[in-house]
Amino acid sequence: KDLYHEICEMADYIFFVAEPDLHQLLKIAHPLTQKERKLVSYLGLEKVRIIGNKFSPVLLKHEIVEECFGDKVLTALPPYEIEDVFESQLNSSTLLSSRNYYKELEGIMKEIAELLLPNQLLNSKKSSILSGFRFRKSES
Repeated sequence: KDLYHEICEMADYIFFVAEPDLHQLLKIAHPLTQKERKLVSYLGLEKVRIIGNKFSPVLLKHEIVEECFGDKVLTALPPYEIEDVFESQLNSSTLLSSRNYYKELEGIMKEIAELLLPNQLLNSKKSSILSGFRFRKSES
């Protein structure tokens, strides 16, 4: 066994963040090189979870995505409107300053937190799972 597999065996969970890049997904679906086969072997571990980045709900159900990841997808961050991203950068704020994006990310992060954190910690605070992060634009 190689070092990475030994490290993976020690972990409770292993998270991979995947992008909707067809070329890369096809390498997972049909690995040709030793490096690609090694990556796919990690994806086969039971403790692996996939977090999709820029995946729409429709894309998550695409047959190529399902072939690559099966039931390993834990959650996905949707693609954000480029105009909203541009405006937030222009205004020196974050995209998550918007109430809608904040609530959306909170739900996504909760799925991950529920897997990692004990119930006592999840239920001990009534505040947001994101309350410790400074996503909101500070009012001066």
